[in-house]
Amino acid sequence: MNHTTTGLSNGLQWGFANYTEAEFKGLQIAAININKGTAHGLQLGTVNYTENAGGLQLAVVNFARKTDGVRWEW
Repeated sequence: MNHTTTGLSNGLQWGFANYTEAEFKGLQIAAININKGTAHGLQLGTVNYTENAGGLQLAVVNFARKTDGVRWEW
């Protein structure tokens, strides 16, 4: 599990679950991706949740309160 609490996280988060309490820019790959802030980049997983999506979400279930990007579910 990856967990970041404050500030901006850049780069790659890769694990079973990724949990970010602030802003994330980069690539998240996990079964579950959760962002309490804004996600810029790509979220790839089974379940993706973000407050503000500013990139691409690919998952079985995607949820975003606000979307400025693309979401694709299969």
